[in-house]
Amino acid sequence: MKIEEIKDLMSHMKATGLTNFEYEGQGITVKMGVEQAAVVTTVAAPALQSATPVAVPAVTQTSGVVEETAATMGETVKSPIVGVFYESPGPDKPIFASVGDTVKKGEVLCIVEAMKVMNEIVAEKDCKILKVLCDNEDVVEYGQPLFEIEAL
Repeated sequence: MKIEEIKDLMSHMKATGLTNFEYEGQGITVKMGVEQAAVVTTVAAPALQSATPVAVPAVTQTSGVVEETAATMGETVKSPIVGVFYESPGPDKPIFASVGDTVKKGEVLCIVEAMKVMNEIVAEKDCKILKVLCDNEDVVEYGQPLFEIEAL
């Protein structure tokens, strides 16, 4: 499947209001879904073990009750998919990001594996890691907070 065909499918989804699409054949799997007016696309070839980095929008945490801890709370990085959280590229490899680390925009924070595809979750901006909210190999849900960060 060519990138032009994928773009055409995305346009057709938007035009018709279709929210989910899945295709498997010719050695590839394509899954698309609409998330808050944005189209999320995952394309994976069976021979590949890594996917294109996924930019994760950071969302500011707000609360009706103002507390001292809320004032120190940063933003959260949430999982864009359901899968298994990995803090490093392998069991004997160093962790991507730990508490106190300063991370540049585009650097990998973690991997979320979904259907044997390793999806890199990258920093959307320069930030400092305040908390890691998952343990290695935890199953994470769509929208589940993974990290608490502070923008730099």
